Amino acid sequence: MGGDEEICSMARTQPICTLQELLQWNENEVSRELIGEKLENYKGRRGNRETLLCHDMRGGYLPEERLEGCVINELTNPYIFFHWWYIDIFVYFSHNFITIPTVGWINQAHQHGVLILGTFITEWKDGEKLCAELFDVETVVNVVMNMVKIAKKYNFDGWLINIENKIKEDCLESLALFLQLLTDEMRFAIGERSRVIWYDSVTVNGELKWQNDLNNNNLRWFNLTNGIFLNYAWEKGNLKNIASRAKQRINDVYVGVDCFGRGCHGGGGWNCYEAFACARENNLSVALFAPGWIAENFLHRDIIMNSLRFWDRLASLVSSHPVITLPVHTKFSVGLFSDNDKTRFKRISGELQPFYLASGFFPQSGAASLILPGPGLHKLTF
Repeated sequence: MGGDEEICSMARTQPICTLQELLQWNENEVSRELIGEKLENYKGRRGNRETLLCHDMRGGYLPEERLEGCVINELTNPYIFFHWWYIDIFVYFSHNFITIPTVGWINQAHQHGVLILGTFITEWKDGEKLCAELFDVETVVNVVMNMVKIAKKYNFDGWLINIENKIKEDCLESLALFLQLLTDEMRFAIGERSRVIWYDSVTVNGELKWQNDLNNNNLRWFNLTNGIFLNYAWEKGNLKNIASRAKQRINDVYVGVDCFGRGCHGGGGWNCYEAFACARENNLSVALFAPGWIAENFLHRDIIMNSLRFWDRLASLVSSHPVITLPVHTKFSVGLFSDNDKTRFKRISGELQPFYLASGFFPQSGAASLILPGPGLHKLTF
């Protein structure tokens, strides 16, 4: 391998880890191979309940997300996601300060009409110190402008804001400015589809205190942004009250469901549908956290079969959305292909997936596209 191919394989999407790095970010230093496809002809479902998927797996920026992909062996167990028509928003999450989605995820989301968000996160003592430095008016303006430029450059659609540290009282108005300005500037730069979503963590008084609720302790942050991602330890009986408080913005409340079951109704895992059902009974949106559980918790098992099993349980609780761009050209590849005697997986090689897969055929681990049970007429739905 050499020349352009070698340069291409060396290009890596990287997170931004410090405030100084964010303020000095230069769009001219971004390799063109790392820029995602634009979202064309977006037909959102604003005014209807949505499904948000927040992908947090092994710290992010994994080998299978690189342009060259990775070889599948006993050391690799990539999360292969192909139920795109079931979700509305995909969040690429890591514990780095500024998480920029990798190009493969951007492309796959956009070709299925799904919004994709990056993550802004500060945590614990280091996060408290960073926020004290960040939240003054001049710095807030510069941070927001660069976050907007980053989203535009890479072609993603917004941000999840996850602040998990105390905020000093004299910084609270600057936090409010940050949320309002980022929401407004993203809307101006990206359009009506842009989203800035607040994670339920810090109260309006600056305390780090998860509410598991929409109430006076977080309503201000909800009102300044496009939505709120509730923490996972909510009470089933309180969801009706949450829906009532949200009023006409009921679908902007994303009820957190943790696949690892941490404090979550139903215990997560294969029982995520129980928590999903509670949210849907109250016409609320859902934020599904860490669905890579099926890869992390079942090492060296068939990821395709486990994915089908997981999402089949949710099928009655999600709504599909249609193809938004014609013509359609796809081999249904999820990114798996043979390379001599090895199987490789490249996230960036994933293609358009069908919404409906009739029993008996589906993508298979190690195969490039769909495996059909035999000759005949087979039903696919987009």
